[in-house]
Amino acid sequence: MSGYAVPALRNGNDRNALLGYGSLGWKGITRCPPAHEASAVLWFLTRLVLLAAAVLLGVGWVLRGAYRTRRARREATRAAASFAKRRPELADEFRRAAQATGKPRGLVWKRCDWLPADALLVRDVATGELIALVGVTIAFEAEAGGGMEEVEAVGNLRDATAVFHWRDGRWQTEGRTVFNLSPEQTRQRYGVSLGDV
Repeated sequence: MSGYAVPALRNGNDRNALLGYGSLGWKGITRCPPAHEASAVLWFLTRLVLLAAAVLLGVGWVLRGAYRTRRARREATRAAASFAKRRPELADEFRRAAQATGKPRGLVWKRCDWLPADALLVRDVATGELIALVGVTIAFEAEAGGGMEEVEAVGNLRDATAVFHWRDGRWQTEGRTVFNLSPEQTRQRYGVSLGDV
């Protein structure tokens, strides 16, 4: 019987004890447990490792979300400060870009006055990009030969919202204008695609 440590017998006739069965059970023999006990231990360890992995993934997911939220807040703070600092030059950039679009057709941008309120920062839900909405008042004049010379409403001041995008760490504009809506109304109207910062 190599590989077994023979347990102490209560009486010399206890054959079951020598075979590892009976009243002494397996505790008296220093040998690997039977296959069903080994598989139970393996099953338990496997489940324990899977549980630990799931907990670590969950903690990682929560920490990742917290980090991204904190980074987005810092980015929004930096973008707002940059907008306030560059406001006069952004106004000029917007006016040049808006005039270059040729919209509205038949009209020339005469003047674009920014309202004194701060820019409303929102986030594009699809891309995560920061967007600044700025209230403006625009004056147009008819383009010579554009067919709008006889329209009296051409000279009326128009309220609108200028749109800026935060890209590559700076504010940029394509001259996009949302006419007849304030920045807050623009956010409400496009609320599906624009989220809060």
